[in-house]
Amino acid sequence: MRTDGDRDGEPPYQAVEAAGRSSGQERPEFCGIQQGRRSVDRPAQGGGCSVKPYRIGIVGYSFGRVHAEAYRQIPFYIDVGAPIELVGVATSRPETARRAQAEAGFAFATADWRELVASPDVDIVHVCTPDDLHHPIASAALAAGKHVYCEKPLARTVAEAEDLCAKARESGRVAQITFQMRFGTAVQAARRLIRDGTLGEITSFRLTYLHSGYEDSDRPLTWRLDHTRTGGGVLYDLGSHAVDLLIFLLGRPRRVMGLTRTFIKERPVAKGSDRKVPVHVDDVALVTMEMEAGCIGVIEATRLATGIRRGPDLTIYGTRGSVAFNGFTNPHELHLYLKQEKVSGLGGWETINTGGRNPVPLSVAAQAAFLQAIRDGRTDAEPNFATGLQVQRVLAAVQESARTGQWVTVD
Repeated sequence: MRTDGDRDGEPPYQAVEAAGRSSGQERPEFCGIQQGRRSVDRPAQGGGCSVKPYRIGIVGYSFGRVHAEAYRQIPFYIDVGAPIELVGVATSRPETARRAQAEAGFAFATADWRELVASPDVDIVHVCTPDDLHHPIASAALAAGKHVYCEKPLARTVAEAEDLCAKARESGRVAQITFQMRFGTAVQAARRLIRDGTLGEITSFRLTYLHSGYEDSDRPLTWRLDHTRTGGGVLYDLGSHAVDLLIFLLGRPRRVMGLTRTFIKERPVAKGSDRKVPVHVDDVALVTMEMEAGCIGVIEATRLATGIRRGPDLTIYGTRGSVAFNGFTNPHELHLYLKQEKVSGLGGWETINTGGRNPVPLSVAAQAAFLQAIRDGRTDAEPNFATGLQVQRVLAAVQESARTGQWVTVD
């Protein structure tokens, strides 16, 4: 059995068997992933469907590789109603573009993202580039009538995010952002428990996102550490996921208090180089947050967690119970505590498998929901560019608070 996403915007979360995996029958090739160009006027040999495919172009292949792989997996989990074609890939250099083409089977490769955006063979553009390129590429794609799937954060600044949000609205196209953690089955289950009152009144929360990728002071400067190319450091990198997760579960923040620090204040310009340049983005961010619903909580995000790489770990406390889960490491395992005893004399925390026997990977579920929104013409399906703008405003408020030392109200 296959399942589509619910029409109300809730993402699909029940895994399904791949066609033929249990029956021994071969899946019709044309109804799955298509590598390169194939005529949409006829099905593949042996039958299949003849509907217009989703024709994908990906700009940037460092993260774009993950997006391409998710498209390869979608047909084994979720029926999105049409074949998927990986048509084009654009990277910053011809040699990396050719390697990406060979690896994923794109029909064409280019070192000019404008060529990909302008291609009449591409209907959907994925923006998987450094943050400073999100605005120009997404703007051009929307102007060309393409649907857009953009990496997080949406932009470097609130002004850029507002402009993209307006352009997406005016275009009439589906424009979404990669906040895939909300598609985890543990997150979905936690959201239902919060909304139906099972946990009672939510009082507080704690979220930690610990990363050790930049603990080595000899690691060279990358675009993630270049303040001209990104809106912030760990706050924008990991914090954007954290903020979206909290908004999805608990609603809008009312005000924030932020504290950020840059501990490694200079880095080599290249591996093995003796020349170092200043670093102006944050390594560690601490945020205290008050939600409009009344609950309060804290976020800790760091890229200097020596010896640790995990998260986001989120615990939410209510007057009747609590939930805890890890958004990435095990997104289909929910830890639940309810005050009432289910069995006399027994209580405590329970660990629940929310994903079934074959849980859908996060990126697969997120990108399948994106394609289903395109299929159904649901430009308001979340997480869209308006979602990205909301997160951007929270991040900007945290930066302002860190600068002034004061609470800042979120716009």
